[in-house]
Amino acid sequence: MSGDHSNSSRIGALFEATVGKPQFEATTSAMLQLSLDGRCASAGFDRVILTDPAVPRSWDVVRDGKTTPLRFLKEAFFEVLSPIASKWISVEQDEAGRHSFISLADVQKALEPGASPPKKFKEADVKRIAEAMPTELLFAVPPEAADAAEPARSVLCRHGRGTNYSVIPELSLDEHRCVILCDERTLCRELPEELIFESLTLIVNCHEASCDIAKYQAGSCSTEHPPALITTAVHQWRNLSDTDPIALNESIQTQMWERLQHGSVAVHCLAGIHRAACIVACHFLWRHYRLGHDVPSDPEEIYRRLIAVRPAVSPAYQHVLQGYENYLKSGPAP
Repeated sequence: MSGDHSNSSRIGALFEATVGKPQFEATTSAMLQLSLDGRCASAGFDRVILTDPAVPRSWDVVRDGKTTPLRFLKEAFFEVLSPIASKWISVEQDEAGRHSFISLADVQKALEPGASPPKKFKEADVKRIAEAMPTELLFAVPPEAADAAEPARSVLCRHGRGTNYSVIPELSLDEHRCVILCDERTLCRELPEELIFESLTLIVNCHEASCDIAKYQAGSCSTEHPPALITTAVHQWRNLSDTDPIALNESIQTQMWERLQHGSVAVHCLAGIHRAACIVACHFLWRHYRLGHDVPSDPEEIYRRLIAVRPAVSPAYQHVLQGYENYLKSGPAP
């Protein structure tokens, strides 16, 4: 019960801080954690603790259950993470939910005595780099999210290491017709054991105005019948007219429901915790007001349900959610 009360207090505080404001103010914890997989896990490295995300000399690494300052294990750590020039770590997000990254190569340099902290790069800059060379994006999250209980596993949802997705039970119709909230990296990998993605009929990309469907590899993405694709940069909606975001959101929600009749729908941004979570939250509202479904319609309760299955989610883009709620309450479907 204490955990539930803590989550409720956190959600309420975030809503109080954002109500009436046009943009989400970052609520990232001062301390972050980065979970490790692949070769790192095989070498005994479990996670990195970013005590001060901007100062790598304050970082610790957990190896074989023992916490040690990263600077004392840097040779072994960076060897298993090589090539480090292609890896970037998200260490904060701005008021619009966009990430700031630091290069792992710069982290290595910053561990030297007297070195300056690494430079932060904007999300748009790192995306341009990713277009020119193979790039891997890593996402550090608050400790309470990193230490959350592991998701329930099933034959369809193995949740293997390196995957980062959450099935939203209130919005799913059955095990083959699910609403999935996830990060981008998960969808861009071949995941033969994650059978949940075999039934994908739609991907909603919430951080890019356009992209090539070929970058997606999970499940049905690699078949002759790949899912449909919607791309929309939610963080740019504030630059649209007052009516355009509403019309765009209405179209997305309608297509999500239509595609859900035939398979699963995956909604993602980079990390799957702000922009994508907002669009999924809007789907709760659409299902309640358009279809009369018995799903939560109070924004605070909606985010409570999302955080229950995906603890790193935060209630960003309140102006989008509130504007769409007002629109749905105002009258019948167009």
